[in-house]
Amino acid sequence: MTGAEAKTLRERLGLSQLDIASRLPRKKKGGFGIEKKTYNHWESSSLPVNDDVQALLVHYRDSLEAQAKHSCDIAKGMRAEGKPIEAVHLFRYKNDHALQAAHPEMQGLPTSFHAAILMRTQALLRENGFEAMIIWADE
Repeated sequence: MTGAEAKTLRERLGLSQLDIASRLPRKKKGGFGIEKKTYNHWESSSLPVNDDVQALLVHYRDSLEAQAKHSCDIAKGMRAEGKPIEAVHLFRYKNDHALQAAHPEMQGLPTSFHAAILMRTQALLRENGFEAMIIWADE
């Protein structure tokens, strides 16, 4: 994966450089979290990115796809059971605190990543003939 591909994927996932850098393993000191400037260097280089960067980005991409597919499969299952579905409402949270209160499994991930999941879910639902709307969770 080139630096340009890494940056493109990271942005598509709604994640910042700091979101990724803080989750990368430190080789010499142990633990997690590398300097943002180190991560920035990898993205701006013409050389392939570090294997850990690629693995983490691919993990988040696959997680996004799996979550979107799971949501679509639920709607398809309900339709197959004959349950009427006028529209699927996907809930968007206004801040990280509200997201993490509703979805503890997303602890530490920003609402921008959740928004990327919602956009992919909406696209899959529409591809499968559902009306899908993203609405604020508190409305």
